[in-house]
Amino acid sequence: MDTLEPRAVAQAKLLSRVIAMLTMLAGIAVLVGWALGFEPLKRVLGGTGVMKPWTAVSFFCAAASLLFVHRHARSDAADSSPADVGLHQHREGSPGRLWVKLLAAIPFGVGSLTLLEYATGAEIGLDALFFPNAVVETNLPWPGRMTPAAATGFCGLGLALLFLEVRIARAMLPQIFAFVPAATGLVGFLGYIYGVDSLLRVPAYSSMALHTSILFLATSFAVVLAKPGVGLTAPLMSRFNGGVMARRVLPFAIVVPFILGWLRLWGEQAGLYDTPFGLAVFASSNIAVFTILVWISAVRINRLDGAREVASERLALSEARSRAINEHAADLILTLDRGGRIRFANPAVRELLGIGDTAAAEARLVDFIDPDDRGSFARAINAATRHGAAIPAAFDLRLRGAHGENRIFEALARNLFDNPHVEAILLNARDVTERRAAARSLRESESRLATIFHDTPFPMALVRQSDLRFVDANEPYLGLLGYARTELIGQRPEDVGLLVDARGEALAAQVRQGALLQGVELVLRTKAGELRHVIASACVIQMDGVPHTFSILFDITETRMAEAERQAREARLAEHARQSQRLQALGTLAGGIAHDFNNLLAVISGNLQLIGHERNDATIEARSESAVTSRCLDEMRRATERAIDLTKRILAFSRRPEGPPGQGSSAPIQLREAVAEAVALLRSTLPASVELKTSLEAEVSPVAIDPTSVQQIILNLGTNAAHAIGDAAGIIEIRIEPVEIDRAMARAVPGLTEGPRVLLSVRDSGCGIDAATLPHVFEPFFTTKPAGQGTGLGLSVVHGVVTSLGGTVAVESRAGEGTTVRMYLPAAAETGRATTDKPLPPLATAGQRVMYVDDEEALVWLTTRLLERRGYRVTSFSDPAKALTAFRTDPMGFDVIVTDGSMPGMTGQQFAERVRQVRPEIPILLTSGFLTPDRVEEAKRCGVRDVLLKPSTVEELEQAIHAALSVAATTNADS
Repeated sequence: MDTLEPRAVAQAKLLSRVIAMLTMLAGIAVLVGWALGFEPLKRVLGGTGVMKPWTAVSFFCAAASLLFVHRHARSDAADSSPADVGLHQHREGSPGRLWVKLLAAIPFGVGSLTLLEYATGAEIGLDALFFPNAVVETNLPWPGRMTPAAATGFCGLGLALLFLEVRIARAMLPQIFAFVPAATGLVGFLGYIYGVDSLLRVPAYSSMALHTSILFLATSFAVVLAKPGVGLTAPLMSRFNGGVMARRVLPFAIVVPFILGWLRLWGEQAGLYDTPFGLAVFASSNIAVFTILVWISAVRINRLDGAREVASERLALSEARSRAINEHAADLILTLDRGGRIRFANPAVRELLGIGDTAAAEARLVDFIDPDDRGSFARAINAATRHGAAIPAAFDLRLRGAHGENRIFEALARNLFDNPHVEAILLNARDVTERRAAARSLRESESRLATIFHDTPFPMALVRQSDLRFVDANEPYLGLLGYARTELIGQRPEDVGLLVDARGEALAAQVRQGALLQGVELVLRTKAGELRHVIASACVIQMDGVPHTFSILFDITETRMAEAERQAREARLAEHARQSQRLQALGTLAGGIAHDFNNLLAVISGNLQLIGHERNDATIEARSESAVTSRCLDEMRRATERAIDLTKRILAFSRRPEGPPGQGSSAPIQLREAVAEAVALLRSTLPASVELKTSLEAEVSPVAIDPTSVQQIILNLGTNAAHAIGDAAGIIEIRIEPVEIDRAMARAVPGLTEGPRVLLSVRDSGCGIDAATLPHVFEPFFTTKPAGQGTGLGLSVVHGVVTSLGGTVAVESRAGEGTTVRMYLPAAAETGRATTDKPLPPLATAGQRVMYVDDEEALVWLTTRLLERRGYRVTSFSDPAKALTAFRTDPMGFDVIVTDGSMPGMTGQQFAERVRQVRPEIPILLTSGFLTPDRVEEAKRCGVRDVLLKPSTVEELEQAIHAALSVAATTNADS
């Protein structure tokens, strides 16, 4: 454990380098003084000793050696490690290490030779080598020679520097040698400060220079601080309270006694007090100062201990929080030893694997891994062990739970064997089973959308929103513009000259900003240079997190040309035919989507029924579910019924009638029900600010009109009314009432004749229509809306439907006062279809054999279960080919067949035809989510007894099966 304070260590090393540089400058300054004969540079004060030339050279070399030591140190971490044998670990034979030794050897050699001169009385004459006049100036028995104390100090200083670079040296040895020059300098310095001459000189020799004493003290201090983390200085660099207090108190402990001693001597020498009084003052001052220091230290230590206690409490709280998070984490957290055994497992692991604390410590994780994943798991663990860190990416891991099911996890392994608190492989795993399933469903959905995108007859394109470059386009879009896919993909509209006018460029800018476009008219230029008029709609979708603009075009070039040429009825009829085809295509697309939606609704609805049946069949003891659960089931059932009702309305709107507009069904209908269904569709398209009122209570005669035409009338007029109201609050009122047309009323309304009528009116509180515009409202393509917000076909379509029935349309409006559209429809007498069919005989519902065929697996399972609960014996298939094979093998083994109308590889009609080739009399029922009159007739021709619209309830299906079996039984009895 690292006990050093990094900041204190760094500051100590910095101070050591600064002292070394100042020492070098002092040595250079003294040598300059000798060279120039400048006396102030030789001595600090007048009357003090002179620093000898070789003394200055020795200080310079010692400081330079110390700087090389700092410069070529390997790292601070190695410097401060107690295990290091030397402060700085240089590469063997490096120039830096050689210079350290050479420079350190100079002061040691000078000091040793000088002491040898004193011991033997020889005269080597070192000082006379550079400055011969030094012999003359000193005028001593040993001219120019440094004092014995200085020579001893340089010997210790040189050894200290040399041992800093010796690997076998103990950490404290250089510091011990450094105390020799420190003691020499301290004695000389105190002699100068306290005026004790005996401390300055050796008998018969001059005293040590003042700046020599100071440099000895400073250089020794710098050598000691060069290795602050070891030896005698280690306690001072500690990050614990002792080190902090030592760094704070030690400067005072050194300086304060020195100052107090100097003051005491100064006072005695000045005659202010005698020696006993001075000693008393000195002692009391030291006691007071150190008492204060102890008190301050105690306060500081108490404060630090308090902070440490708070930190310990916070650490304990953090550990408790981490433990709680670990215990309640949904992710799997476990550790493995080198043998793959579980050493730690959080509750999520134990719950998943079904093992307790004791069993978890002995279990091997690989025993719970899917066999197909064990190889990747072994590779991941080996990679984590080799690299000593996390694997670059998460890997999949399938684990077998306590109940036998496999769960998919994203796992990440990390090697923590080097961590003394863990010493294991740490494995984190997150359950992604549901997410993977959702991703798979999303991919399938995207695949279906891509199929719709490329197979739809409408021009569609996908553009990246950031730069408006084409990402994809279907064949109708490419065919409309005349480009090949490679010519358009990756290009911008302006790159291929697609946009013609400034309006197109402005709309492109809106698309780049993410604006929603609905029914905007544009003029586009094709590759051949032709201009095409289109109605464009666009919206923003996200693909892989990147915004794209999805656009769909409706080519109205021919329509605009027909309008320019003013071909009255022929052009209107042609345009009506084209619009009818487009609506039929849209209806087909909606029907296909609703078909899949119906299957899902049938599964949901049937399962709810099944839950209800099982709940009703359960014993009283088993009915312990809460009222909340019952309420949830009831709410789900009601929501499913609303969804089924909505789907039926969508399908009703998508089915096109036979014959002229408005006369798809020759049977009269009650207008009230048809209008109510159309109002329900209209209500979902209106903004919240528009209030929709209806008055449908009046009893009226039936009208010979198909419901789809009623929906078309209501939706067109309702949409026009909403546009007229705009963003303001408003009211749309729809009424049905019987009227008797007399002669006066017939004269007032052109085209109206006398007699009973059913009046259907739509009134709005919008902006109204002025007198100049009112005569043109029934003209095709005439519109008062801004360009791009409407085609002008709404009222013309309504007029065509009503007039085809023999009715009359009248519009009443004033600018600013709203508009009322009145449709006078001819009333028809109620015509019930007389039937001579015999009532169906009762049929025993025990053991009838039913073959059920549908490509939806969930629906097959559900319907089979429901019919079996009703007493039927059901044989079900999701593959029509297999069902046909089974029927051919045993044609008499079934009493009735129920088949889906749309299946891959074989339609329901084709299946019925092939079944009847084997056994013509067997009753066949067909179910479908999208039925049109022609498809129903085609099914009847193939021998289908009855057709059911999905989603149907089990009661409806059972009634149809009962009716088919009853009719078959009656037919067999009559024959």
